[in-house]
Amino acid sequence: MLVSVEDVSLRLIHLRLKGTTLRMSAIEAIGRVCDEALARGVSAAIIDLSAMTGASASGTASLVELYGRYGDRLRLTFCGLGDTTRRHLQKAGLGGILPCHDDAASALADPPFRALQLCNHRAVILCGADRPGPVPGGPPAPLLDIAGQPLLAHQLKHLARFGLGDVLIDAADPDRDLPAHLHDNPVPGQAQFFCSAASMPREGGAVETLAGMATRHAAFGGDVVVVAGPILGDPDLGAMAAWHKQQGADVTFAASCLGGERRGVRLENDGKGRITGIDPAGATGSAEAGIYIIRADILNRLGDVAGGGLATGLLPRLIASGGHVSAYTGAFRWRAIFNAEEYHGAMRAALEGNLPGILPASQRVRPGLWIAPGAEISRRARLHGPCHVGAGAVIEAGAELHGPCVIGAGAVIGRNSRVSHSMVEAGTRLAEKSRLYRVLAGPTRHLDLTGTGRDTTPLPQEASPQDRGSWRPARRSA
Repeated sequence: MLVSVEDVSLRLIHLRLKGTTLRMSAIEAIGRVCDEALARGVSAAIIDLSAMTGASASGTASLVELYGRYGDRLRLTFCGLGDTTRRHLQKAGLGGILPCHDDAASALADPPFRALQLCNHRAVILCGADRPGPVPGGPPAPLLDIAGQPLLAHQLKHLARFGLGDVLIDAADPDRDLPAHLHDNPVPGQAQFFCSAASMPREGGAVETLAGMATRHAAFGGDVVVVAGPILGDPDLGAMAAWHKQQGADVTFAASCLGGERRGVRLENDGKGRITGIDPAGATGSAEAGIYIIRADILNRLGDVAGGGLATGLLPRLIASGGHVSAYTGAFRWRAIFNAEEYHGAMRAALEGNLPGILPASQRVRPGLWIAPGAEISRRARLHGPCHVGAGAVIEAGAELHGPCVIGAGAVIGRNSRVSHSMVEAGTRLAEKSRLYRVLAGPTRHLDLTGTGRDTTPLPQEASPQDRGSWRPARRSA
């Protein structure tokens, strides 16, 4: 029997057993590997028997013995067990003793193992906290409310799912709300650091920002996960890192056409996963999703690269100089939020369950309806989901919501108002008989979300209730 070991990360190993029949003697070979792993700080192991052709009763017993020896010190799982091994376990009444998965992929998708895959990587979020947000007059992008939590909180939680516990956040002079939120809502096992590297507009300065982090903070070592901009998505970062390693790439970026409305990039490849050309102006089915894995030595040499964005600046220059760029094309859903229309689309996707892992941070009172603590809803109001009503919001008698709708914290929807496919920002008060259709309404202005143009002008104080999008600031009615 042959035993091969792959280091998935500093804390997770993948043991592959290959041979004919698994016998009792296997425990000694596997045990030596486990002892060596424990000595260097490994905390979990996937033992893969898919390449074994069979197992004797004693060989099956050796797995139980192995689990008894190491199960309290190593998180173990066994995958690829054949029918014979499973029959032996069932016959001995041990079917529920061993933790098992069908294959290594399903084991890596299990949260306890998934959370160890990238624990030796560092992540960077280029969130642009010090520049205007996507919504005119609204908060910076990282503080945009997405189903009751800031966009940045969703990004951090997705990184944490794969064990990324060391995150640098691009903010030259961070808004006080950002550190306050992270202090009040910590992500378990994750530390965040604000870096004083200057942010630049979209596609205008990601290279300079990363170069500044490398120069001023000596921030990078190993492979680095970079989230470039206000991006929401669910790519399998563990699988993406495995692809990056398999390809031996300098840079790997997530490429997909699922769930996003950004213009695509034309990708030319050699048929083996290596990108040989990128046209940022191409409008094709592939889309660069703003998520990268970049080797540290590439980042540490960015001072030699002219400015620009990653997709429009770094990647074409890297390819031209013979660098290895690959695209990870595993299926995932994502949204980029660079304007009010994209913000509305992301909120709609979240409420409709089309952004996995992103759910409203409120109580789900029925399918498609989430109510935050402190919200007041009249019994004579009618809510047709999907809708999210924020903390302290008030929906008065006769009001109707037709989803997807988001009512921000402390907002008031006046009597007999009708709100359809719209977002009402925190603290906004709508007068009686207001009408909103595909509008993002704030305390002093509204934005048209129909795609026919934006209007950031305050609406008339006495707008006609029959006009689409009409509203006026009002005190809460009795």
